[in-house]
Amino acid sequence: MKVSFSNGLPLLLLLLACNSQEAGSNKDKSGDSTATIAPAPPPANKITFHDDTAQVETTAWNINLFGKNNENGIALNITSEQDNGRASVNLNVNGIAPGTYPFTAGQGALQAMGKAYGEYMTPPVNGKQEHYFFQTGAVTIQSIDTASGILQAKFEGEAKSDKGKTIRITNGVVKEGIVKHGVTRF
Repeated sequence: MKVSFSNGLPLLLLLLACNSQEAGSNKDKSGDSTATIAPAPPPANKITFHDDTAQVETTAWNINLFGKNNENGIALNITSEQDNGRASVNLNVNGIAPGTYPFTAGQGALQAMGKAYGEYMTPPVNGKQEHYFFQTGAVTIQSIDTASGILQAKFEGEAKSDKGKTIRITNGVVKEGIVKHGVTRF
């Protein structure tokens, strides 16, 4: 059977009309046929941990990369909110690659590459806080994306005050911490 152009033209027009109606059914109410993508939610920027007395849930006040003007390279500072009536932490990691950085204390902690140092502060009472310095434990950088500015990390350890009191910090988590762009030089 031979189909002539004049016999096939109505069939072609019918197919085009059906295709046009189908495309129109995918349009939203504004008549735009492009899909609308919802904006991504902002990062959580949360820091949580458990001290000897309670679970602490707070946000990161500051997470930044800093470099010392010497051969030690770039380090990472993580500080939780400190004026919210809760306990807080200030952690420094001498490195920015994913991995585990054991806490070190005492002289030389600032320059100890591949190590971490930091402190835990009790909730303020009458405007005063007790300061405890990590002696054992570690900070683990699970991932750090300096381009998009997101940090995932864990931490735990034992901290000691100048008065000899100790406190155990467990289940520390930095969830979607917002890393400031750039490197601060000291």
